[in-house]
Amino acid sequence: MGAALKRIFVRFAWNNISIAELRDLNRHRTGHRFSALTPIGFYTPEEVNHPAQQPLLERHKILIEKLAADGRGAHYYAYLLGEQSPFEHSTHADKFLYEVELRTGMGAHFRYAEHLTAVYREFLKQMPEIAPYVQLGTAEPE
Repeated sequence: MGAALKRIFVRFAWNNISIAELRDLNRHRTGHRFSALTPIGFYTPEEVNHPAQQPLLERHKILIEKLAADGRGAHYYAYLLGEQSPFEHSTHADKFLYEVELRTGMGAHFRYAEHLTAVYREFLKQMPEIAPYVQLGTAEPE
């Protein structure tokens, strides 16, 4: 099955990946990754609920818009780790499955693991025969 996997092209996209997750994605050298880095939202864990959070995020959005208006690209440096952006990834099946095992395993970033698990489940709908050969992790802490 290995030679066939190297020929299968895999492409997927997420509309809400955070800058923190993009840092993890930069560790992968296979395939092509693209994000226009256009903010479409902000991720905070459910446990984080501070009264000053929403006003702060609204002021931050105004700052980003002002920095982006001058066209120099300075707004990219003002992004916070929770800033969300669309993201596309294209690769081959063998590299994708390696990434799934690596980035859903022990110590993986939990949000990245959630995203990859969802893509893997969609992949299995098209290639269910691959399931016995891939060990999906649970992103438990080390």
